[in-house]
Amino acid sequence: MKRRADERDGTVPETVKAGKVASKWAENLITAIDRSRATTLARFLYALGIPQVGESTAKALAQWFGDLALIRHLPWPLLKRVPDVGGEVARSIGHFFDQPGNQQVIDRLLACGVRIRDTHAPDPRLRDGLDLATLLVDLEIPKVTAIRAAQLGAAFADPQALLDAPVHMLVTAGLPAETAEALAAWLEVEANAALLLRSAQAQAELRARLPAQATAAAGPLQGQTVVLTGTLAAMGREAAQGTARSAGRQGRRQRVEEDQLRGGRGRSWLQAGQGRGTGRADLGRGPAAGLSGGARMSGADGFDWRPTASMDALRLRAAFNRLARGFFHARDVLEIETPVLSRAGNTEPNIASFALAFSGRTDGAPRTRWLRTSPEFALKRLLAAGIGDCYELGRVFRDGEAGTRHNPEFTLLEWYRVGWNHMQLLDETVALVREALALVERTATLRVTTFRDLYRDRLGLDPLLDDVEMLRNALGGVAIAPDGLTRDDWLDLLMTHRLQPAFDTDTLLAVHDWPASQAALARIRAGDPPVAERFELYLGPLELANGYHELLDAGEQRARFERDGRVRAARGLPAVPLDAALVEALEHGLPACAGVALGVDRLLMALLGTDRIADVLAFDFARA
Repeated sequence: MKRRADERDGTVPETVKAGKVASKWAENLITAIDRSRATTLARFLYALGIPQVGESTAKALAQWFGDLALIRHLPWPLLKRVPDVGGEVARSIGHFFDQPGNQQVIDRLLACGVRIRDTHAPDPRLRDGLDLATLLVDLEIPKVTAIRAAQLGAAFADPQALLDAPVHMLVTAGLPAETAEALAAWLEVEANAALLLRSAQAQAELRARLPAQATAAAGPLQGQTVVLTGTLAAMGREAAQGTARSAGRQGRRQRVEEDQLRGGRGRSWLQAGQGRGTGRADLGRGPAAGLSGGARMSGADGFDWRPTASMDALRLRAAFNRLARGFFHARDVLEIETPVLSRAGNTEPNIASFALAFSGRTDGAPRTRWLRTSPEFALKRLLAAGIGDCYELGRVFRDGEAGTRHNPEFTLLEWYRVGWNHMQLLDETVALVREALALVERTATLRVTTFRDLYRDRLGLDPLLDDVEMLRNALGGVAIAPDGLTRDDWLDLLMTHRLQPAFDTDTLLAVHDWPASQAALARIRAGDPPVAERFELYLGPLELANGYHELLDAGEQRARFERDGRVRAARGLPAVPLDAALVEALEHGLPACAGVALGVDRLLMALLGTDRIADVLAFDFARA
């Protein structure tokens, strides 16, 4: 307004007379023009109008990849790495950027001065999965499951070696003939082969763009568990330092404990080791039960009323429960509740059941009832009745198991898939565990092996053929009294004392095809020697899940129950009534199916990096 009044009065500002513009006006003008051409990466991606890419997807792409130049050249399988970007959306994005006309429009916009002002390096979490096995899964090749992809990733050095491999080499790598033929047919399509190679090259580019991993110097207590008690507040500096050094030595000491010999599905024994997160203050672990000298909030009888788990641990349990129910709801698997008390118990000799006496009216039924050690028998009766795919998330009970790594009651997630075998179910179990790991921003590499190959590779013996003396010698310095131990007992001891402690913390290890003598309720597959169609899944040293291709033969099931009874009698264990209702259900007809039980408490321990089951229970046995 001042400028216009001056002009109307014939007065011209001195700056205009001199043919100049005030410097501040110039700066503001340049800034305004510059800002009009700059934008965030997320807004730019959204403005391109890519089909199926809304604002949230655009933000996720920008956050994870951070660079337009990278995103516009990534093949669609790698775009799937972003959470909530499925195969269909990833294909849509990849197809958009594959169109030359779209690329030309983007080039023109950039040439006109449009700037992306928030370019940054890709998210470090993309580092996990930049391997051949994960790429094969992302490509969605027919019949190539995560298990099969892991086998191929272990057998072939790079994608070109896989492309050059004849069908018989794919079979040698461990693929069934049908899967090998399907993969070979897929690779013979020129466009598929080109996509595989292009995706592998993009993996290498992405790996090069990722920021270097930071390595912090390890302190004397790095990775150790340090429990702070109330006595430290009253300590002087030197005494506190001495206590900390002592705690570090104790934490490093190798502990070898004899666990109870393993039994059937869902067993609660545990061989633990130090894991990710051990000793981190932000995990908020609760105080250990029975610590001497610690601050206490107890009543007159000295009982500590406080929870053993932290609030964060309890929230994590709730988050997993929500995740599990959503996981199965999306897959149309029905949630079921079955009785906790049963007239039949678990005959497995290595599992002890709680027995209770009912004082009310029974109408001739037995007064003794047994707390379930798993919901397996009841769920199978429902399967025989036609319920279809189903699961149960609930409490189960084991007598005689209480301590640092055991609790008499714990949580089991058990589910069954009709028409599936144990290897298909293993794929689904791995998928669930990986979603659970994401709750604490962790990932794990999958490795698949047979029981036989595991012992051969790591111990140099054949667990299916070598004699008991060779098994005993393989224990090395672990001294175990041999009285009454069977061949299977020695195999179990080798697993718990030699193998499990060395399992990598960030590896999901799937072990399948177990000895026929350890079939429990699994089918036996004929061979030389025969094997049980069973798998176990480990995360680091923790066994998480135990799955079977389920036995359907009622006569064989009854024979196994009766054999369990003879073993119990020979060991002087109490007799347990076999579940006649399950046998009758099998006689009626159990559909072909696979089932698995996953220890929820054990999974939570792995997520939090603790070897104390009390850390994931609101109240452990000592405070229940």
